[in-house]
Amino acid sequence: MEREYEGFGQSVRRVMQAAGRGELRGIHGPVSSLIRTEDKYSVAIEIALGAAMQNIVTDDEQSAKSAIGYLKSHEFGRATFLPLTAVKERRSDWKIKGSHPGWMGWADGLVRRDSRYDRVVRSLLAGTAVVD
Repeated sequence: MEREYEGFGQSVRRVMQAAGRGELRGIHGPVSSLIRTEDKYSVAIEIALGAAMQNIVTDDEQSAKSAIGYLKSHEFGRATFLPLTAVKERRSDWKIKGSHPGWMGWADGLVRRDSRYDRVVRSLLAGTAVVD
């Protein structure tokens, strides 16, 4: 299911399949396939990300434009792309001091990812509190 991108929208699935065949370059994958979290946080992270779970991370703007062109030319629909060279990370200025009942952490700190995706994760999850 994961290899065939079952559960993803048609446009995401088509882009990922084309990238797998070498027709598109610079495609990293949907956000949900680039991050991991502990089971106890998974529902909270899924809710916080919402539709952004299917956003496709690319090397740069040109890779995203190529993928958009591919979708348009085949009438496969739309997708949202996050070029690594253009993503602006958000930072939370909030500080949590001491222990607070129910506090689990900031969402961006509860997901594991390759460091090259730090800005993507912070752009989507920074400032999102996870509580039990």
